[in-house]
Amino acid sequence: SDLLLHKGRDLDIVVQAEMTAPYLMLREDLGRGAYASYAAELLDRFTGSGDDLAGLFTLLDETLARLCDDPDPRLVVRYYELHLLNLVGFRPELTDCVVSRQPVQPQDQFFSFALGGVVSPGYAHLGTAVVPISMLTLKLLRHLQRSPYSQVRSLAITPALHDDVERILLGYITFTLERQLQSIDFIHRLRR
Repeated sequence: SDLLLHKGRDLDIVVQAEMTAPYLMLREDLGRGAYASYAAELLDRFTGSGDDLAGLFTLLDETLARLCDDPDPRLVVRYYELHLLNLVGFRPELTDCVVSRQPVQPQDQFFSFALGGVVSPGYAHLGTAVVPISMLTLKLLRHLQRSPYSQVRSLAITPALHDDVERILLGYITFTLERQLQSIDFIHRLRR
């Protein structure tokens, strides 16, 4: 929306509002609308009233637009999650072992929710709350984390790989927030 605000003493007053992007697909498609609700809930949970939200709102706006026209809404949401985590200071470490600080080798690894990143197999017994992560899942997460969406958009991802990436990211987000997100249950019910 474009807003015209009148500056008040304590609060600004909205004098005029014009909708610029209606995101019609989010209202017409229940699945896409559920993902949009999840994106908004995630932003709400990770931010406070005093935070600088300009970059976060730009990311949300881009994500809502992508949810309207991208053929793979799950990929849009995974990209959003990783970039939101980066902007709020919880970027997962995907290239170096969080225990040894050595680059991970091209093999299946572990992921520690508590330590916020990949744990090499030799150090998995030292990490807390580690779960296995395949090399393919790790490669996809790295690509999502470092690449612009224009490069990510063309990926064809199997449902099993989607599920594995979702398992890692939702586990990390739930651990970080110390609570389950309400919109996730609705999305899982829609898939069934």
